[in-house]
Amino acid sequence: LLDCAEGTLNQFYFLYGIEETHRLLRGLKLILITHMHADHHGGVLTVARKVHELTHNTEGLAVLAPTPFWRWVSNYSELFNSCSSTKHVRLFCIDRVYEDPVSTSAPSVSEMDAPSAKVNPVWQLKQSVGCVTAWSSLLSQLKLKVDPVKVPHTGTSWGYVISRSKDGDGDDGTFWKVVYSGDTPPCSQLAEAGSDCDLLIHEATMGDGYEEQAVKARHSTTGEAIQIGRMMRAKFILLTHFSQRFSRLPSFDTFQEDIAPAFDFMQVKFRDLWKLPYFLPYYKYAFAKHWELLQNRADANQQKKKRNEETLQQTRNAVSDALGDSSKREKPSSS
Repeated sequence: LLDCAEGTLNQFYFLYGIEETHRLLRGLKLILITHMHADHHGGVLTVARKVHELTHNTEGLAVLAPTPFWRWVSNYSELFNSCSSTKHVRLFCIDRVYEDPVSTSAPSVSEMDAPSAKVNPVWQLKQSVGCVTAWSSLLSQLKLKVDPVKVPHTGTSWGYVISRSKDGDGDDGTFWKVVYSGDTPPCSQLAEAGSDCDLLIHEATMGDGYEEQAVKARHSTTGEAIQIGRMMRAKFILLTHFSQRFSRLPSFDTFQEDIAPAFDFMQVKFRDLWKLPYFLPYYKYAFAKHWELLQNRADANQQKKKRNEETLQQTRNAVSDALGDSSKREKPSSS
């Protein structure tokens, strides 16, 4: 499970019903958390508790997360006097089981995208001791490789490169590679680490035209997410995490055979990803109200930017004229 927001368990029940939800939860082995915002981790304890009820697994549900997640779980347990909260989660902190051979500090946006940056994009597994051995054993059981990549959304934000090896470890000998961005502005390190992936799931919080807001919030626009996918040579790009403050739809309507938006409750198999772009023309009709709202807001934003640019230019002209007049007055007359 890639991130686990508040209400995740309820969404399972809403979509699948009781029996199917319980079947799926019994098979849930791992949750990957990208960062410490509630819309990405707030539902972990509820899901873990339900998994424990169904499986009676004494080890707890495995969770790979940034170190602050442990503090959050501990504080939750103390606040609500719930020791079971920690027992239901088998936590692996990223910086306890992985290490960056170059830098252990959180990179800034400029550092992450500097052409000369010497930053290893993939954190490597530490020496096999303690929890590292347990983590390696779990990945071996799941026949997966999980590579965390630091991204500059918060100081402890991560993307994940998840793959199954080509050497026939899979039951059917298949190979795939999925990249999950979490929340992040455009990050060339993620593009490098996830090169040639089968699927890129990338946030597109803001529509094109909101680049300034995206920079301030450290998110990506639709166009920026697509650009990272192109840099990555991703075979398919699935856009997600659209801000409800702007619209429920991504701000693009041009058909591209390898790009599609994701929706709540969407279910799609790898082999059917190619079908998704063909639904794009129908979104305008199915979500007509939201599409119109999106266009109106985009137009209003462009008008606002145009007015701001005109005002700025007028101010510059006024300052330039004032300086010119002042220079003329101060210039001594020749006799």
